Amino acid sequence: MAKKLVHNIHVSLFAKEDEPVDLYRKKYKEFFPFDIEEIIEEKKAESEHDPTIYRFEVQLEKQRNIKEFLKLLIEKLTDEQKKLLIAQAESRLNKEMQFFLRFDKQRFLRDELWLVDHGDCVHIRITLACYPHKKETALKTIEELFKV
Repeated sequence: MAKKLVHNIHVSLFAKEDEPVDLYRKKYKEFFPFDIEEIIEEKKAESEHDPTIYRFEVQLEKQRNIKEFLKLLIEKLTDEQKKLLIAQAESRLNKEMQFFLRFDKQRFLRDELWLVDHGDCVHIRITLACYPHKKETALKTIEELFKV
């Protein structure tokens, strides 16, 4: 039995009302290799002075879903992106052993995953299952997940 590498994965996307919200919703749902209708949270933040913001969120808890999603995600990354993630692992990791990925929203609409550092993105938070609960162990887990 393979060891558990990830506790959960949180995937979020924000879209402003002046963006193609329906297209983002469609692409977001297609991003998962399984039906997310039961677990997707869609929220709308309205303001008197700012455009309405739509937020799409999914929290993956079941290991079967986590494994399927990770497999798809890793297959879509280029070898260069995987190497970059490993090289940047320490800066993408917090004290709670959560690993953060950001992908460009515009390229996401074209079914491309392109790593970015800006906030206008598809945001993925991977909570790592590393024992002992230390940075060094987490970095090894990241290397194992994204090895080329």
